[in-house]
Amino acid sequence: MPEGATARGPDVPKPVSARAPTPGRKGGKKEDKDKPCFNLLDKGECQFGDSCRYSHDPDVIAKAEALRERGKGKGKSKNDS
Repeated sequence: MPEGATARGPDVPKPVSARAPTPGRKGGKKEDKDKPCFNLLDKGECQFGDSCRYSHDPDVIAKAEALRERGKGKGKSKNDS
């Protein structure tokens, strides 16, 4: 087989990996820093520490707790009859 040729032929493009980045997509890590860490919010601790993709900022956590207390959804809660 000539150098550079493959079993599928020299003009056939290589398959794209399923994990190849999608154009316009940033991987989510930076975007998630404005979202609260739910481990920290729910359990008071996070196993990922400083490498967690979500925010551990006390202001972000406090806002999330306030929204949770107030109820953010439009549906009925269990206590509504």
